[in-house]
Formats: sequence, C-alpha cells, structure tokens
Amino acid sequence: MNLRHWLRPFLYLNILAGLLAFTGLALYQGVAGAAGATALNLAVAALFYSYLFWLVEIFSRPAADTGRHRSGSV
Repeated sequence: MNLRHWLRPFLYLNILAGLLAFTGLALYQGVAGAAGATALNLAVAALFYSYLFWLVEIFSRPAADTGRHRSGSV
C-alpha cells in the first residue's frame, strides 16, 4: 500500500491551512506594527514556512512504481 497515494488528496488542504495561517500571522504582525515582530513571532513564521516547504517536498516526489503487480503466488 502506498501511503503517499492516499495522503495526496490532503496536500491541497494542508497547503491551504498553512497559507491561512501565514495570512493570519501576517495580519497579526501588521496590526501589531513593528512591536509585533518579536523573536517569538518570527520563530513561529519560520516554523510555518518550514512546515509548508516540508509538505511540498514530500508530496512533490513521484510515487514509487510498484509495477501494478502483487508479490506472492496469488
């Protein structure tokens, strides 16, 4: 069973959730002004970016070719 095959439909939902989180963080920092750009906020933004890039990197890999054949004597 190829786990990536089953998880691929959720890629777009994960990316959308990440982009919504980025938008919320950007709005929060914009409303808070320069004082809102604390080290904690920048660390959270970096964490979200690394999560998004990780998702894209994992799901952009081509799935392993199984040859559509099962192993065994069935």
